Amino acid sequence: MTAGRALALGLWWSTAWVTGCAHPAPHPTTLRAVAVELERHFDVVFPGAEAIGLLRPRFGVPAILEGKTSFPLVVIERRQPTPRSLRAVLVRVDLPESETGRCLEGESTSDDCVPLDLEESAPMPLDQGSTLRTLAARPSTLLSARAYDLVIRAGSQRLRQRRVVFAREPSHERALSVVQLSDLHLGRPGEEALVRTRLAMVIRAVNELHPDVVVVTGDMAEQGRDAALEDAAATALREIEAPVLAVLGNHDYGHFPKVRDPKVTDAGYYNFARAFHGLRLFRTLVGGWDFVGFDSGPSLFSVRILTRGIDGETLRHLDEATEEDRVAGRGTVLFSHAPTRSALSSAPHALGSNRLGSMSAGAHELEQRFLAAERGGARIVHLSGHTHWSDVFTTTRDGLGFTRVPFEQLACPNTFDAASLMVNAPSATRITFPTLPHGRDFGFVKLLLGAKARTVQLQLYDAAGEILPCGVVRPSTP
Repeated sequence: MTAGRALALGLWWSTAWVTGCAHPAPHPTTLRAVAVELERHFDVVFPGAEAIGLLRPRFGVPAILEGKTSFPLVVIERRQPTPRSLRAVLVRVDLPESETGRCLEGESTSDDCVPLDLEESAPMPLDQGSTLRTLAARPSTLLSARAYDLVIRAGSQRLRQRRVVFAREPSHERALSVVQLSDLHLGRPGEEALVRTRLAMVIRAVNELHPDVVVVTGDMAEQGRDAALEDAAATALREIEAPVLAVLGNHDYGHFPKVRDPKVTDAGYYNFARAFHGLRLFRTLVGGWDFVGFDSGPSLFSVRILTRGIDGETLRHLDEATEEDRVAGRGTVLFSHAPTRSALSSAPHALGSNRLGSMSAGAHELEQRFLAAERGGARIVHLSGHTHWSDVFTTTRDGLGFTRVPFEQLACPNTFDAASLMVNAPSATRITFPTLPHGRDFGFVKLLLGAKARTVQLQLYDAAGEILPCGVVRPSTP
């Protein structure tokens, strides 16, 4: 046995032990568990907040309204003998602050200033005396199709969240246009300027498509412990004109992992929560589709680049969401940072597995749901990133396995009528694996989600920023 092979075997055994026998448990994703965690770090996540910290809607988890419907308004209220009276309005995004104050006072009512009727469900006490409050917020009038700022007053605190409510025309009768971005990695050492240039180029291309919604599947920053990088990512993504749904990635928690206690959360999570939002599981209805974002966890201490994955409780919530959608005749778009499977080789026969670059806990169980969808009448799309290469998998007709779309087809529109579809996006800014045919480009994913078929096309750029044309096959790089 050569020294190199012995070293590889040693790494394999050590990885098998670390990831097979001593898995850190995934972080809980329930709303109360997240609220308890954020309550303990309130001043970090909600700096300067005297009365309330807003959990939802926020940038990355906006409210998207079709018609005169309500949306969830969720806050953590700091310790108080009696609940504070909340007042909330929607205002035009460029409305001056002076007019915003008049709007809150009820002195101005127009399409530029829309009061919200608030109906509160039972408040939930948290561990350190704060309260989790969830309210159904309903606009007092029909909204024009555009973005709005949310303004809330609680006691002496006034809070304005920019572009977090979007009103749109009903879209149940047409296919939904979706763009997926992933793995921005702002602050990558030696590539800082290049990453920002590519991200700006990609965002301009996305805006030219006028999608209904944009999904960003994590790794906003190279190092989530650097709060300035998470802020910079949020600032850049705010240039997207469509609603943005976002989940955090393993780099957003912190890269490389320093926290070995599975119950302790790395500091990057709180930076992400301040710049974007703190939710680890959420649902947003858009047209005939239910977008369900979930956290696939921080990194494991593993050479296999695995993330912790999801626990049984999260799986149960995903089950409930997909079943509700099936009964209601909706499709489900699940999105997370890490995939359930990936394929190092770009050969069509390489179906992939969860041995490399994927979720550890829960991956197999989640894939069983995808297979069952083919037999049960559900429609499920899973969007992910993490690997920095491009993969698309579908379920086979018999619902017993998966088939992989050849990479050479991904730059072309591919239409599928299979019940389940798994899309693994390239990095939006970085070329990480130039020797792999499916890893030598950066770019984004374009999807058209219809009731009977789904169309997927990857817009891929080479190192020079040139778009990979449909149907072009490039030779492998040695």
